[in-house]
Amino acid sequence: MLRFIGMYLQVRLEKHILLKDSKKKAHERQDTVDMMKRILMMKTYKSLIIGIQKELTPFFGFKELGVLFYDREKDKFFTL
Repeated sequence: MLRFIGMYLQVRLEKHILLKDSKKKAHERQDTVDMMKRILMMKTYKSLIIGIQKELTPFFGFKELGVLFYDREKDKFFTL
């Protein structure tokens, strides 16, 4: 009987941990989607660079972030 109670408590604890993790991941996914929506609303290269630096620098934990663009017509990379 004691073994059954121990297994029951272990299953309940694992279920609680998994539910907590899944809620956290769902919240993180929504934050990521919201961040991408804000970035995709940028209209110019300059605002895009500023938005990417503002959003992705803390997201990845970097101090600085650079953005590199590719111009197909000139076959060159550039940044602002």
